[in-house]
Amino acid sequence: MEAKVINNISECLISIDRDLKEREKVLEKAGDSLKLSLAWLEYFLKYYDDRDIKILVEGANSAAIESFTLFAFGFLRPSALSLRLYYELFHQFLYYKDHNLEWTAARDFRAQAKLPKEVRNTFVNFHATFDKRMNRLLKKRRRINENPYNVLSPIAHGSAYATLTAVSQPVDIVCQTSKLEDCVFIFSEVDEYLSDICASSFDANILSLPIAVRDDLDERLEGKAASVLEM
Repeated sequence: MEAKVINNISECLISIDRDLKEREKVLEKAGDSLKLSLAWLEYFLKYYDDRDIKILVEGANSAAIESFTLFAFGFLRPSALSLRLYYELFHQFLYYKDHNLEWTAARDFRAQAKLPKEVRNTFVNFHATFDKRMNRLLKKRRRINENPYNVLSPIAHGSAYATLTAVSQPVDIVCQTSKLEDCVFIFSEVDEYLSDICASSFDANILSLPIAVRDDLDERLEGKAASVLEM
């Protein structure tokens, strides 16, 4: 590796270290923005810890940590790719936890993994209350985008042209903390959407929901979550 490139990489690391305390604040804010969906993962791990499908839960949790850590470092595109993985693994778990034969086939590379749209369509078509609940939650959403996957996928495929950058040296890929504040909202978007998917496909009563999720639903539905969602 040429000395010039090595020096440029050093500048990249120096740029990150220069405002490390601010980046730690960004890391905490991004992590907190996923509190609902992470609460769901903790809930699922408690009940599926003895099954090999827990690898999807652990993988999703790892992808979340990877995403907000990369984000705090200022690596926006890799962070978006990890957040997209978080979204996809989350959906895969929701499907395969109830479809063991298909999970075994996907795990052993004998079948393609389920895509998020396929998972949602399964819930719409076969879960008695899913569509009704999702529509009611949609009317009370805080997020800007109905489905944040429509933001993450174009970034991953390079078709979100406004996100393309002109980089001439390694230090150019490090986003400054002042700009990160404008982008942190995407974590909340993904978080609320995933939590709503889980709540809409939940088969137990409302008291069994993770506490953070129950509080969020009660706040959005003005204390009437149990009746509105028919739980």
